[in-house]
Amino acid sequence: MNHTLDASAVLRYLDNEAGANEVKKLFLDAYHQRTELHICTVNWSEILYTCHKRGGPGSLSRLSAAPIILIAVDEPLASLAADYRLKFKLHLADAFALAAATQTKSTLVTADYDFKVVAPLTGPIHFLPKK
Repeated sequence: MNHTLDASAVLRYLDNEAGANEVKKLFLDAYHQRTELHICTVNWSEILYTCHKRGGPGSLSRLSAAPIILIAVDEPLASLAADYRLKFKLHLADAFALAAATQTKSTLVTADYDFKVVAPLTGPIHFLPKK
């Protein structure tokens, strides 16, 4: 099973918070080609923004060797994200994470419990533990 990471999952890893070891295991599995890891470029932008806002890109160095496949936004992905945003009242970046997981037929990995409302209606979602 392949995985799509929401920004919240990557930030949990970078901050060594609840679920960080699960995300680390996914990185290792991807490195050993046991899974593919995807991140939508919208969510990647969230990660970059958050790291720079906190004082610099230093923590991003922990991701430099991570085998992450960036999913670029194109018209079909944007349309699907818009549909999810309308249907489920998601934040824009969350809608893109869900759309990327749907498009890649992968499990969405997130620490954002706003996705609980959509979980029964979409593909698989793995929730990291609460803080």
